[in-house]
Amino acid sequence: MGLLCFCNISLDTCPDTVTSGESFNVQFLVTVMGNCENCIATCEVPNVFHSCILSTPNGVIPGPSIPIEQGITPVLAQVIIGDCPTEDITVIVTVRCLNEFGQVTCEDSAECVIQSCITP
Repeated sequence: MGLLCFCNISLDTCPDTVTSGESFNVQFLVTVMGNCENCIATCEVPNVFHSCILSTPNGVIPGPSIPIEQGITPVLAQVIIGDCPTEDITVIVTVRCLNEFGQVTCEDSAECVIQSCITP
């Protein structure tokens, strides 16, 4: 039995209020340790027309999904929503690691729930 893969994601900063059509940032911390390969972070904002671009300080090309290296990585989600929804806005970032056979060896997600949205 080899080393296991451990991954964890936690919410760092989450805005209380956002404005539709304007960019806002949500900060997450991703930890990847052990026998992990092919780790990818993805972003989603369910039930809202949106754009979500992930980036890290280590020079990875920003995008809707980005590779995550070993260690602790701050991940910034830059989000723009089209219109304020009637329900809360939830920004979900998921980290998923796969082995060489494409099987998930580790998966975790964290979310930022925003209750207030302003239409300019």
